[in-house]
Amino acid sequence: MKNQLKLLAAAGMKVVLLFAVLSPVTAQTLLDQSFTSPLNLGAVINVCCKFAAQTFTAELTGTLAGVNINVEFGGSIPLHVAIRTVTGGVPSPTILGETTLSSSSAPLSLLITFPQTINIVAGTQYAIVLDYEGAPPGQFQGTWTGAVGDLYTGGDLYFSLTDGITWFASGPGHDVHFQTYVTVAPSVIEATIDIKPGSDPNSINPKSKDVIPVAILTTASFDATTVDPLSVAFGPDGATESHGKGHIEDADGDGDMDLVLHFKTQDTGIQCGDTEASLTGQTCGGQAITGSDAIQTVGCGSAKAMAEAEAGIPEGYALLQNYPNPFNPETEIRFQLLEASHVVVKIFNTVGEEIRTLVEAEYEAGYHRVRWDGKDKNGHPVASGIYLYQLLAGNFSQVRKMSLLR
Repeated sequence: MKNQLKLLAAAGMKVVLLFAVLSPVTAQTLLDQSFTSPLNLGAVINVCCKFAAQTFTAELTGTLAGVNINVEFGGSIPLHVAIRTVTGGVPSPTILGETTLSSSSAPLSLLITFPQTINIVAGTQYAIVLDYEGAPPGQFQGTWTGAVGDLYTGGDLYFSLTDGITWFASGPGHDVHFQTYVTVAPSVIEATIDIKPGSDPNSINPKSKDVIPVAILTTASFDATTVDPLSVAFGPDGATESHGKGHIEDADGDGDMDLVLHFKTQDTGIQCGDTEASLTGQTCGGQAITGSDAIQTVGCGSAKAMAEAEAGIPEGYALLQNYPNPFNPETEIRFQLLEASHVVVKIFNTVGEEIRTLVEAEYEAGYHRVRWDGKDKNGHPVASGIYLYQLLAGNFSQVRKMSLLR
């Protein structure tokens, strides 16, 4: 198709592309960690200790889809399974997700899932923690099939007598049989784009009623003609193609066919003082793309006038859409205050668990911006996914969604 487009363009014909929006590529669920050595050791639960835990190191970043474990017990007390964070190599009290099985046993073939969204980050340790729901230690036992020897280097087996907080290692090289599965979001292609092809600097008047041409360029590693024009969103407000279509031309004169789109300036959300504009979209096969280019805003008055406008008093409180969105690795969150207020800006996952507090301070009335670097309160990068951000200012509260694509 690429060569055919070149021939049509060389003949002086403008090629117009119309694509139907296709379903995006679905995320993949992959086996992350697997330890099932043929050497067996019966790790006993509830004889000496109420809790048993196997720590492991994730290799993938994504959402935990579930775990396999191999536990045998002839009784009927429900088996409780939890995923915890790990501090200093030892399970911490922080529970990321938990579930209670109806059975007291779990074969290695059973995928144990959790009702909570558990974000997993590559290179970070986690713990699979087991106990029998409501059972005191010493009354019965379950056998967690495992191995002895320095076989699994990503973690160790731990026991806790009664509280699940104070742990001791089972001994050098004792590990248990387990598997973990992680759902990985599709990767994002960093596409090369050229805003207002042929111009430098890329001057944009945010007040203009004109359209802004944007070219997605074909490179040695990416064919821009595979992009679905109807999926592309440009600028902080996510403007869509003004004509509902795109056209193919050699926008940068390198002999390759590029995709050129047009967006209404006032739909983009570009503001005076912005120095960059980004777009997101996907190919016809559902592969996510993103791209950005430098801009220079004009028609905004002097730098002093712009600063005075930025310091002006808005008509009300508002939490604005983050930009860029989706983003990787960081994004900017803007908000406006009618009056001086005590401001709190927090990030949550989709089940309402707090990821990080970005701001907790006194702010004057006006327009403000804060940035999030995609990390949690411990400084660890969070997984791809949908996140919520909340503004609390006096009695005002507003929540918006944003998307992180790593």
